[in-house]
Order: sequence, then C-alpha cells, then structure tokens
Amino acid sequence: MSSWGYFQQGNAQQEEIMRLGQALNNHIQCAVHYPAFGKNLFECKCGVTFMVSAVKEAVRTDDWGLIDEIHKTKWRPVNKARK
Repeated sequence: MSSWGYFQQGNAQQEEIMRLGQALNNHIQCAVHYPAFGKNLFECKCGVTFMVSAVKEAVRTDDWGLIDEIHKTKWRPVNKARK
C-alpha cells in the first residue's frame, strides 16, 4: 500500500468511485487517487484536485472540457508541477 490512497472494495458507491477515478485517469493521462485530503476529491499526480461531482458529470455527458481546463490551469504545488 502506498500513500496514494487505499484499496477499496465492496459497496456500489465505492465501485462508482473506482469507475470514475479510472475514467479520469484515462482521460487526463495522469495518475489519480481518492480520497484526497480525506475529502470527496480526486487528486492527480500533479497535485490538482477534482470534485467527484465534476468527474461524474463529465462521464455522464462525455464532455471533459471542464476537467481539461482544471487540469491545465488550476493551482499545483511547486514540487508536483507537471513537466
């Protein structure tokens, strides 16, 4: 186990989080983990956070514009900056 979250298995809500995280990872091509900061957020390897509801809406509508904008423009910790 690493510091990038923990293994989840079981109920439908956890399975949905796993499905959403995988979709986010595949779309932005950046590793993600859940929960970030103990909250209902995904965090990518760059240090950018994404609300679960935003990812859920992107998957539902197949419109990833907001997710792309967040990943490209939101604050990142200096030591995690994407190269």
